[in-house]
Amino acid sequence: MELEKDRPFDALVTSVIPTIKEEFASVIRHLRPPAYPYDIDAALAARGKALFYSEEMGCARCHGVYDGRGNVEWPGVYKDVGTDRSRLDVVSSKFIAAFDQSPLAAEGRLVRSEGYAATPLTGVWANYPYLHNGSVPTLHHLLGPVSERPAIFHVLAAGRFDRTHVGQRLFLDPAHGRHDEAELVRRFGADRDWFHTARPGAGNGGHNVWPRIRTDANRKALIEYLKTL
Repeated sequence: MELEKDRPFDALVTSVIPTIKEEFASVIRHLRPPAYPYDIDAALAARGKALFYSEEMGCARCHGVYDGRGNVEWPGVYKDVGTDRSRLDVVSSKFIAAFDQSPLAAEGRLVRSEGYAATPLTGVWANYPYLHNGSVPTLHHLLGPVSERPAIFHVLAAGRFDRTHVGQRLFLDPAHGRHDEAELVRRFGADRDWFHTARPGAGNGGHNVWPRIRTDANRKALIEYLKTL
């Protein structure tokens, strides 16, 4: 995506990669997430923090330890948690062979992982929609029962923040909320302005933490803590 159409592939090595490295060293690594702009219930967030770091929840084992100032000790875990495999399956043996024969091989090896990165959660309140393919619109849905995750939502509604569920609103037009999912799929399932989880690579399954969270009270506490990261 960094290359223009009329530039040779070698430009990726001679121009684009050095620029990315320079900008990472001078700018990106020093960036910190924006603070949550609304009030946070400190007592509820403290309860959520205790849950986050508890052995039973196990969130920190994959997502790291946070100092409350935008910094994280990230363990670099790559794990298959049952999410959509389409992007992972792109990295086939033929894909790796093609990489090894490209100029990119000079920058390091390409190794197929067992799953996606359990990314750091700094600024997670603003990093919606969730999962690697953006298939879950809010933290409320991500941490709840998988069966309750929306099958379709309006991509253009991402400009409207849902403070109740922490993430994007499902619909740009509130009138769409009066229709059930079957009707929304019938109307908008083929519309690229709508995210439809039945499309290839768009599945919203996996990362099923509800059996450990168990209650809406625990979910709310965890979300309140995530606002502080």
